[in-house]
Amino acid sequence: MKTRASLKKNTKSPKVEPKRSPVLLLVLFLGVAMIYLRENQIFPFSSDITDMSSSSDEETAKSPSSLAKDTADKNQKNIFEADTRAKRNDKTTKSNSDALDRARALVDRGEAQAAAEYLEEAMKARPDDAGLLMELGILSILDLKNPEKAKAIFEKIIALDASHRSALNELVMLYGDTQFYSGGVEFLQSAIATAEDPSELEYALGRLYSQNGHAAEAIEHLEKSKGLADIQDQVLIDLAEASAGANNTEKAVDSYRKAIKVQTDELEKAMKENLGGIDFIEDRVFNTKLSLARTFIAAHKQAEALKVLNDLIGHENDPTVIALKQEANVRF
Repeated sequence: MKTRASLKKNTKSPKVEPKRSPVLLLVLFLGVAMIYLRENQIFPFSSDITDMSSSSDEETAKSPSSLAKDTADKNQKNIFEADTRAKRNDKTTKSNSDALDRARALVDRGEAQAAAEYLEEAMKARPDDAGLLMELGILSILDLKNPEKAKAIFEKIIALDASHRSALNELVMLYGDTQFYSGGVEFLQSAIATAEDPSELEYALGRLYSQNGHAAEAIEHLEKSKGLADIQDQVLIDLAEASAGANNTEKAVDSYRKAIKVQTDELEKAMKENLGGIDFIEDRVFNTKLSLARTFIAAHKQAEALKVLNDLIGHENDPTVIALKQEANVRF
């Protein structure tokens, strides 16, 4: 392609001033723009799988429904259980972002099998890429309806990184299926035995036990995962629920109160520093206090339950608060 300098030279005339044709200027501008886009991989000039260059497909590939979403703003009861398609690997790097975008574009077009084949081909060069593995695992669950394959993929991720929370979350949900439960317990126990820091694994196993009615076993492992600072309140809430399930009211109450303290400290910090998410934190505090009140009611401790409920200033007309007050009064 001719450079800007050579084009200018060819248009010179010894007798006539060069005319700058609008068409020529447009061609030059487009040429430079195309080179820039190609070098920065902004425009998909080629594709190993199918024609991805149409503008409609490009918009589809970048639609919000197919992009990774952070798990930080999930509600406290379902902190790990938001829409699976939205839970993308938080360790994705620039090196595999193009492959993920292309795979997601295929899924959005209804070509799940083609997306799986593309991901498997991409992983030949990067077999231990957690981002690509997570994408294939999620695709196997939601679109290919193949939980066996998904389980094997997520277990491979944990073998590579024992603290990979997203993969552990998927495994806990899969292990909840009766056919996978015993094998899931064995897998997590084995991983705990060899992990340098088993905190995430302990939490996963504790949740698995709790969700399947084994409260005493759950408590043991949830106790060992309280060091997970970024989700400390949720760990304490899970511990409280398991303790209540094991009829250990004292431990349940203590865990709920510690969770409320963590959440209240977080709320005060957010308000002091004018951070975002204040409403969300307030909702978490409110819900945890409701859970504490329910625990007191179940333990026939009316005075304690009503004290918690009466201290919920601003929520006096909340239907749940009213119902719990009535339940506390009826029971005694």
